[in-house]
Amino acid sequence: MKKNFRLLWCVAALGGWAGADLANLSAADAFLWQIGKPDHGNAEFALAPDHYDQFKNDGFYVVGESDAKQDWPYVHPGPHDGWAGGREHTFTVVFGLKQAPSAGTCQLRFDLLDTHNQSPPKLNIRVNDQSFEKATPRGASDDSVRGQPAKGKPCQVKLAFPASALRAGDNAIHITTLSGSWVLYDALSLATPPGAALSGGLAGSDMGVGDDILRSADRTPNRRGLALAGFAEHGAIELAALIRAAKGAILVHGGDPAAAPEVAAALAGRQDVVYVGTHRRATAQAAALALPGATWAEKAGIFVNRQGRAQAFAQAVARPGQAREDWRVLAELLPAPAAAPGSLKVLREAVRAQLALDVDLDRLPADGALTGGEA
Repeated sequence: MKKNFRLLWCVAALGGWAGADLANLSAADAFLWQIGKPDHGNAEFALAPDHYDQFKNDGFYVVGESDAKQDWPYVHPGPHDGWAGGREHTFTVVFGLKQAPSAGTCQLRFDLLDTHNQSPPKLNIRVNDQSFEKATPRGASDDSVRGQPAKGKPCQVKLAFPASALRAGDNAIHITTLSGSWVLYDALSLATPPGAALSGGLAGSDMGVGDDILRSADRTPNRRGLALAGFAEHGAIELAALIRAAKGAILVHGGDPAAAPEVAAALAGRQDVVYVGTHRRATAQAAALALPGATWAEKAGIFVNRQGRAQAFAQAVARPGQAREDWRVLAELLPAPAAAPGSLKVLREAVRAQLALDVDLDRLPADGALTGGEA
């Protein structure tokens, strides 16, 4: 039996943008990217079709890298949803552009399977530095969020914005539920005028030039180790987006991310930033609390090279003043100090168990031990 869907097309004027702006989108305008498929289903999204009660993390999608099945939940909660913490939720899309369109109008299109039938959310949509608001219509019933998307009331919400809001390099779109309850995604798409082209990745990489003999293009000696531990890399725009979306305290460990203007702006005014590092740089000055850490020569540790070989190094010089090993500082910041590791040996065993490594991290041979294949 053919299903009948009542489609409500929600194309509203926004500020100085009139309906004529949408008409300026021509057949030549193409989708720059699309998350999901507008097919009246949500199987391609995380937690679908009915695990809304397992919601933990807001959607964060890097175009060209992320997987909607892992990174973009089928449901976007609002402040009225107690099962998601009863707060605003910000979903973020980050993408790099080789070049931005020089003129014209872009369109962000929400294909929604349903919205809450009594309290649909009001959305704030921030495209880089420009902010817009959109209302969503009332939906059908809770059956859709509970695993029956065909019982929803689909609608399409469109936001037109000037192409000048985009720029060459990293771009970010933040979607925040300011009020109300949930929406269910069918697809999210961005259409742009001719001239926009996605880049192969995000800017901000610290890759250099290698010679395929002795010198690696990778200037980070422990990049493989961070990946093994589950840490993701982020460019400045992407990191700034994560900071703005953070609802709790922010811990910055080493480096100087606030040297990037985008990150500095995101950190400005926050009173919940803790920095653990070795130099009084921009990030230390932006933090509410700065704690002295130890440099690589002032502590023992392990790094994993680009071949996946874990290698240990010993402390070479004494730590000055109140500087301490990072793991000790981090252990004392844990909300449950009793659960903190009491020694480096205990910590290494916990890491080994967590990562399921067949390597004794406290007894590495002089030439290291492989944790996996070639990078």
